[in-house]
Amino acid sequence: MGGGQISWSLFDECQTFGTIIYIDDSKIQNRVGHAFVHFQENDEIFSELFRLFDEATVFMAEVMAIRQAVKCIIRRQLRQAKIISDSQSALMSLASLHERRLIVNEIKDNIREYLGDIQLIWIRAHRGFKGNKRAHQLAKLASTKDHVDFSFCPSRIQIKNAARREILEAWQQRWSGSSNARRTYSLLSKVDSKRIYGDFFLNQVSTGHGAFPCHHASLFGKDPQRPCRRADGSIFHVLFECQKKKDSRGSTVY
Repeated sequence: MGGGQISWSLFDECQTFGTIIYIDDSKIQNRVGHAFVHFQENDEIFSELFRLFDEATVFMAEVMAIRQAVKCIIRRQLRQAKIISDSQSALMSLASLHERRLIVNEIKDNIREYLGDIQLIWIRAHRGFKGNKRAHQLAKLASTKDHVDFSFCPSRIQIKNAARREILEAWQQRWSGSSNARRTYSLLSKVDSKRIYGDFFLNQVSTGHGAFPCHHASLFGKDPQRPCRRADGSIFHVLFECQKKKDSRGSTVY
């Protein structure tokens, strides 16, 4: 089941006549809603709005809106109806021959098995048509509902993203509260898994673990002062203060 393809077409203004169902979704302050509205010859006939659980994606909200619109068409036995959506990604998932999501394949099966004619149409967002504006208004209203109408298990991607956020938050707390590596912290106070440097000299500067007297003193018990004898040989002193490195500093740091 669900292995076939459901085609869709581009919106044309002449398609605003007959039985039209506009759908839309909305995500406001992490609250997700979707709605559909049934128009007949430019007159509003019927509408429904639903709130999804807060972790739902906008894509899933649009898929659910299509699902509910199809169910409404079948329930009301509308012989010929057009569903108009501004979510190209949702329509492309219905057109895919390799879709594995159960809810998408359920929609495919319902459309194929229905004896009437259900057409899917894509419209650009914010075109200003009466039905499109009304669906958008209802979708925003749906996100403000007190109770959640649909709740389901998060996707694998959502689970991975949630785990990644928890790891980064725990890492950030440990990094901010640690008493170690404060030199590195002064340069890189926010943790980031994407910021991984492999440069030999840059790593010495960011960590202070390099050919600096103070670091050699902690490892080998050597004299921690610079040859200038004015301060300890920290990375900060070498880069910004040491007079013996003034000429080199002028050509590299600034």
